[in-house]
Amino acid sequence: MKMSARIRLLLALISSFLAGRAHAERWEVLNGGPLLTYPAEQPPAGTWGYTPYLFAQELPDNRYFMENTQNFMFGLGNHLGFYASRPIVPFDREAYFEATQFNFGWQITKDENTSAFLAKPALATEVSFVNSQKQNLEGLFLMAHKRDKPFEFYAQAASYVQNSYMSSLCGSSGSSCGDTRQVPGQQFIASLAFEQILNQRHALGYIVEVFGEDQTFYSPFGKTNVTPWYYASAVPELELTWPNTPNHALTWRAGVMIPVCQHDYFPGYTPIAALTYFFNYRGRSLMSN
Repeated sequence: MKMSARIRLLLALISSFLAGRAHAERWEVLNGGPLLTYPAEQPPAGTWGYTPYLFAQELPDNRYFMENTQNFMFGLGNHLGFYASRPIVPFDREAYFEATQFNFGWQITKDENTSAFLAKPALATEVSFVNSQKQNLEGLFLMAHKRDKPFEFYAQAASYVQNSYMSSLCGSSGSSCGDTRQVPGQQFIASLAFEQILNQRHALGYIVEVFGEDQTFYSPFGKTNVTPWYYASAVPELELTWPNTPNHALTWRAGVMIPVCQHDYFPGYTPIAALTYFFNYRGRSLMSN
């Protein structure tokens, strides 16, 4: 009995030591993260950020079409975040990344143990509302984020309901035109990202991301008459945070979408650059929620 009690005491001491060590080694670094995969952590209350994006999408004639957007981020408290996106310079042609978007995020769990890959990750969900020139979309996102110093892992899945819309179709001569109701299929988005921080002070690191979209035959609004398409891209990226003070910071990111596979979608290379300005995060990273 005495030996059993000693073993239990020894196991309790080891468990307490490991728990204290894991808590002491909680790892947080203020970095931009992947360009296309949203982080699960919501910004702390009173924190806000601004991110202008620039996309250079390659066209079939080997020219590049410049797309842009600007994202605003606000921490609402209680693990809630609000995000808004609008084009900096509107174009007649709107892409997914350029449309006006509003997202509300809720962080479900926290990444407590940053020294064990199999520990509980941060999980979150977001509802998204997209307003483009032709149609409105409503979406639901699920995000996961896990840290295992000096590595970070991200996952994202989303589904958008695409409402039907009216489109004017004209003959080759332009003499006969008529409005036709277009019914696009359900749209899905999925992405994974791996990140390694090489220098914690300046959050210098690299990211390898895989991002894909798929528009299907299915629509809750009836039979679809818009051709389905899909694509997947690999996105290598570099990131750096400078300056980095207790009240504000700038994160610099750049990468390029490299086509991997596609169907009825032009597989152009798309360089991306983004600059995020964080304000009033009070010395905490965005993972402090």
